[in-house]
Formats: sequence, C-alpha cells, structure tokens
Amino acid sequence: MHIKITSGVMIDGRIARKGDVIPVPQSVARRLLARRKAIVVAHDEIAEPGEARDLGDMTVAELRVLADERGVELANGARKPDIIAALRAQADGV
Repeated sequence: MHIKITSGVMIDGRIARKGDVIPVPQSVARRLLARRKAIVVAHDEIAEPGEARDLGDMTVAELRVLADERGVELANGARKPDIIAALRAQADGV
C-alpha cells in the first residue's frame, strides 16, 4: 500500500516528510491514517514498474525504497545526491 505523508513522521527509523509518497505495510498505513499523518495514494499517482523516472525528481524516501529494492547499501545519513550516486554506480556495475 502506498501512502502520502501529510505531516513529518518517523517510519522504521527514517524520517518521512510531508509530501513523500512511500510504500508501507498495511499495519503501518492504518496507524498513520488513524493519526492523520498520511492519506491513501490513488493508483495513478504511483509510477508503474519499469516506468522511467528521473532520479532527481524522486524524493529521498522513494530513492531509499528503490535502493533497497535494488540491493544498494546506503549509509544511515545518506543524502539525496549520495543515494543517486550509489544507484547510478550500481546501474553502471561499479
């Protein structure tokens, strides 16, 4: 389930900022929805698998999810440029 954060919140030790669209387990979504910290995202607001997206247009939360899906290890304090560089290096086979 994908949700859009309406107010900054900590999820699994990571900060999710207002406007971030992130995938979460249903139990987490229920908790955040009940606390009015998130809203459910419509299907058309989520990029389809394989759909080309510019990494620079993605949020840090989305980049972290992508890195996790691709098996790219990130430092705890990795910032957006660091995450993008790590994703590109992995794609280039470095």
